[in-house]
Amino acid sequence: MLGDGILYFTLEERLGANPQSFRKKEKGRPRGRPIKKSIKPAAYGLGRLRLLGALLLDFLNFIHEVVGLFQQRFAFFLAVHHVGLAAIEKV
Repeated sequence: MLGDGILYFTLEERLGANPQSFRKKEKGRPRGRPIKKSIKPAAYGLGRLRLLGALLLDFLNFIHEVVGLFQQRFAFFLAVHHVGLAAIEKV
């Protein structure tokens, strides 16, 4: 059958698709043009941002502790501010 001079096409070829479009694509980055910059500058920026975030959290934690201490002192003051010394009577 194959030697009878008739060309046999696949269904994709009959519908107008070319065989190159069905090739598996290679994994990885495209090989067209090289990457201009490395990833290191972006990584340094993220490291600085993380460091800044950590310092900000430490500062906010310090503020939280100080405000908590002021609240405790104020509550203690309100609890005992009405207590007075007993009057000493002169006889």
